[in-house]
Amino acid sequence: QRLDGKTQCFRGVPGAAAVEDCGAVEDTTVPQVTAISAPGRSDDGNIILALGHRGGVASLWKRRPGDAAGSPASWQRMMLVKPAHHDWESVNRVELSSDGRVLLACTEDNVMLWYIPPGAEAQELHHLHGVDGQASAASIAQLASEAEGGVSYLVAFALRSGNLQGWSVADGSEASVLWTIRRRAEEPIVKLHLAAMAETSLPGNLPGVALAACDAQGIISTWQLKDDGSLVSADPLWSLRSPGLPQQLQNMPVSSLVVLTGAGGFSAFQQQEASSSDFAEFTVALAVQGEIRLLHG
Repeated sequence: QRLDGKTQCFRGVPGAAAVEDCGAVEDTTVPQVTAISAPGRSDDGNIILALGHRGGVASLWKRRPGDAAGSPASWQRMMLVKPAHHDWESVNRVELSSDGRVLLACTEDNVMLWYIPPGAEAQELHHLHGVDGQASAASIAQLASEAEGGVSYLVAFALRSGNLQGWSVADGSEASVLWTIRRRAEEPIVKLHLAAMAETSLPGNLPGVALAACDAQGIISTWQLKDDGSLVSADPLWSLRSPGLPQQLQNMPVSSLVVLTGAGGFSAFQQQEASSSDFAEFTVALAVQGEIRLLHG
């Protein structure tokens, strides 16, 4: 976010230690940007980005590439949605699925989920309001579907009460609550990440999902989920404070948290032979005040 109010975008260049300037998102008809999602990809391969704004609205953008006639690449607003009940609210969190079809937007006391069909208006799937709608972190994973050509999604978010909840979405149908993890800890979750795994050590070597979360005191917890997004167990696989951090960083919150899975997640590790364990191994990368750690288990 630039000081002039524009949202500047960059992306890494595959195979090169460089970044590409993707231009600035600018629209004077919507209020100031207050939240930015990780980017997704549309069916035509273009970058999609979700933004949260003051005024209780969220916007969805697509980057149009330049053409042979010399027109430069530019950002085009696809749609505007309003998760808030009041104009004085701000959207403080937006999450977008990797294919740009599922959008989650949160305000101080609203959590709203939409499905976005190609070339059609956004369909509201689920809405929480009040105490149950106070989210502190969220993440979306795209799952493989048994139906031919179908796609399903898992939406996980943390409530300020400390509990975690997972919603299942199948190709735009109404979202349903899949699970709730009731945590006894007083500290709320501040970072959350879901990642679908290419293969696991679950029976049959089925794909699964890894869930990692970090609370305000820097405690990281992980859970194993099945390929349909359901929990293997409500108890975490492991829960610990990042080892090796200097004393002054021990109680600092994690500023970034990412689950690394598949070949990319294990590039720095020698994968061991499958054991009798019913749990998969994965890596959690986290940043605390400039310190970057990898936890593998």
